[in-house]
Amino acid sequence: MQRLSRTDAGFLAAESADWHMHVALVGRFNADDDLSFAQLRELVERRFAHLALFRRRLRAVPGRLDRGVWEDVDHLDVDAHLREAAVYAPGDEFELGRLIGEIMGRQLDRRRPLWELWRIDGAADGRVTVLLKIHHACIDGLHGAEFAQVIFDLTANAPMERVDFVGQPEYARVSNRALLGQAAVSFAKMPLRMGKVALDVAAAAPRLAKFAVSAERHDAVLPFEGPRTPLNGHLTPHRDFAFTSVPLSLVDEVRGAFGASLNDVVLAMAAGALRDYLRVRHALPTSGLVAAVPMAIRREDHRADPDAVPGNLLSAMGAALPVHLDGPGDRIRAVQASTRAARRVHQVFGDDLLADLLAVPPPVVIEGAVRLYDALALDERLRPVFAAVVSNVPGPPVPLFCCGARLDDGYLIGPLLAGAGLNLTVLSYRDSLSLGVVSCPDVVDDHWTIARALPEALDDLVAAARDIL
Repeated sequence: MQRLSRTDAGFLAAESADWHMHVALVGRFNADDDLSFAQLRELVERRFAHLALFRRRLRAVPGRLDRGVWEDVDHLDVDAHLREAAVYAPGDEFELGRLIGEIMGRQLDRRRPLWELWRIDGAADGRVTVLLKIHHACIDGLHGAEFAQVIFDLTANAPMERVDFVGQPEYARVSNRALLGQAAVSFAKMPLRMGKVALDVAAAAPRLAKFAVSAERHDAVLPFEGPRTPLNGHLTPHRDFAFTSVPLSLVDEVRGAFGASLNDVVLAMAAGALRDYLRVRHALPTSGLVAAVPMAIRREDHRADPDAVPGNLLSAMGAALPVHLDGPGDRIRAVQASTRAARRVHQVFGDDLLADLLAVPPPVVIEGAVRLYDALALDERLRPVFAAVVSNVPGPPVPLFCCGARLDDGYLIGPLLAGAGLNLTVLSYRDSLSLGVVSCPDVVDDHWTIARALPEALDDLVAAARDIL
């Protein structure tokens, strides 16, 4: 058997009817290329069925007293995972986004491997959209890029058979007695886990004290520090999706002029777009917002191996969304200062502290805490943990194909959490940066306005960059 990683178990335990923890890859394909449902079914049968990631299902420990395990299904029921849908008339991008939002608003069936593959047609431009929906416990952005090879090829005439996918390891079923034995051992080791966390915190204390009196502390943003805005509220199961793209060359121009990272430019774009959104609603705060930015943890003993599926290797940092600043140049400089400080905070606490904290209580305790937080409506009573999730994932600079059809553009969809009604996830592909905006419509009332403002925010940054050259 393969035990869930600490982070993956936390993702599953924290999920509720309103906090969905699945993610998705959305691909739109060339209208002149054929991509039928039958072709996708063959793809699943010949490739997915050979990979452990797609044939594993969750086996929970009785009473959820410990992290669950992955086990193989006896037979991958292809038809249980394949779906087909059509965009509502008139088949424009708004209706496509609405349909994708409906799909993302439903939880995955935990009795089966935690993924679905959708084929969506009916678009007015004739393009077929493919959506791979998968639980975050199975995959993160880093591994998502690696597993893209399952769906995509580098040439249009690539063979369907992939010999490199043969011979995957299998995770056999285990008895409840074995799982309860595992839970007993885990309970016995709980004091050791608590002791490790205490030692980590004690070791970080001198570094934290030094950071607290440094100039960097002024630039750092932490959870619960941002003001409440119309981006925050009580999440419901409903989801909306909007998308846009910008030329990567313009992003690189801004990066070069300001000495910024791609992540800095994305955060500055988000700040510009959200400034306009909040100003129109007479809700512009006098201080900046806090964004949660997922970070991949790279360890020397981690091998990016689809056979092993080692689980999520993620942490997170807080970064500024300086919506209160009028100038685009001022906004990106404020973002840069905050991300530098955030990296320093991350160094102070270390990569593993968040995962170690999740490992201390059993899943049933985490589930109970999430339910209590939701039942008491603490997301409306307390200051927001953060205003939005902003993430970026590097993609391939070359064209990709699926069943011979060329991928025109691709978008990633991330989860919403803790009363923050917006997620912006960015994927680079060829010469573009694809921006996927996910929202809860019961919190954020016009996600397309935010999506459309992102290219305009980049234009403002480009103008500021050219002014300093």
